[in-house]
Amino acid sequence: MKQEKETIDKREPSKKEVLIFSLVLLAMVGIGIFAYHYFSAEKLNPTERYRQEMSVFIKNETESLKFYEHMNTHSTHMLMEELEDDVIPKWEENIRVVKRASQIKKLPPELVTQNELLLQYAELRLSAFRLFLISISKNTDKHRSELERIHAEIGEVLKKLNEEPPPAP
Repeated sequence: MKQEKETIDKREPSKKEVLIFSLVLLAMVGIGIFAYHYFSAEKLNPTERYRQEMSVFIKNETESLKFYEHMNTHSTHMLMEELEDDVIPKWEENIRVVKRASQIKKLPPELVTQNELLLQYAELRLSAFRLFLISISKNTDKHRSELERIHAEIGEVLKKLNEEPPPAP
């Protein structure tokens, strides 16, 4: 019996046992990381959660507005590619970001108002960039007055956003 115990203690684990142990360990670590991120995000106050969402919005906005600088320097093909692959998806994401931010409970009223204006702004930007894509792809000025109208609306929404600054930290 003692000899059997020594044999059992000395044997190497099989590949299957090592694989199962590794998978269980990996699952436990994954669950721990998920739980940490899930519960730590829930602990943030509403204003801080809102600011996190807005950091994505601001990054997307900054990167996508560079399109205007490229309009006179890039080829038609490059502009269309930039709109399709980068600019339009960023504004679609910004709309999702604003809608997610709208779901934050106990958001201060001034941020609720700001968020409503940001949604209008993002939807207008998306409309403008979609019209740019159509105009560029069809090589037409047919949508010029519509683009001018949209940009005027964007200017109005930006004025309202600047009138109602978010609360101080």
